[in-house]
Amino acid sequence: MAEHAPFESPWEFLCALARRLHTTPDRVPAQRATEELITWLEATASAGMPVPPAPFLQVAARLVYEQTRLAMPPGQDDVFALAERLKAENQGRPQAATWQPGDWLKLARLVLDRRRLPTASFFREEPPSPEEVELPFAARYVEQALDPDARQLSSPPLLALLERAEQLLIAAADDIEVVWAMLDDLRTAAGVPRRPPGRSDSANPSQEFCKSRSHSAK
Repeated sequence: MAEHAPFESPWEFLCALARRLHTTPDRVPAQRATEELITWLEATASAGMPVPPAPFLQVAARLVYEQTRLAMPPGQDDVFALAERLKAENQGRPQAATWQPGDWLKLARLVLDRRRLPTASFFREEPPSPEEVELPFAARYVEQALDPDARQLSSPPLLALLERAEQLLIAAADDIEVVWAMLDDLRTAAGVPRRPPGRSDSANPSQEFCKSRSHSAK
């Protein structure tokens, strides 16, 4: 990437790298981004070009720091903070009712051992915070507590996937209903008759599914 004209921002650099790797900025591996950015900084310096703006050096430092931190055991404060976040994320789920503090701490340690931040987050103006650690699906929809000697998160069961799908359908149905209401208001303002009663339900199959799913669960 040293052959390109000087980039105006770290984000422009990341986008160019993503195009080169035939992917998107979020999916660029952090290690590859670090290597390419440092190589570009060294090449511009050796070519006698002006020193790149400070944001490029800040991004390189963030990337190196995060990769170093990933190789080190997480701190106790990070573990306790993430355990509380996981507990709050699963609040109200029957599957989490029997979990003890030690179970949440065990899960938090496993998540932190495999923690990853999207590469794109390091190229933003504001550096990422520990709270931005991406939670795996199995940590957001917990089932049985982990075994004491567990070394990895188990794949979520089908029931958890169906639960998440139902939540997404309900959210989509609510969004559709809001759009229909907005359209009704626009029709009224334009002098067009409003929809006949019952049209909303018949035009919203996802909402009907959610209603039938809810009744069957009872």
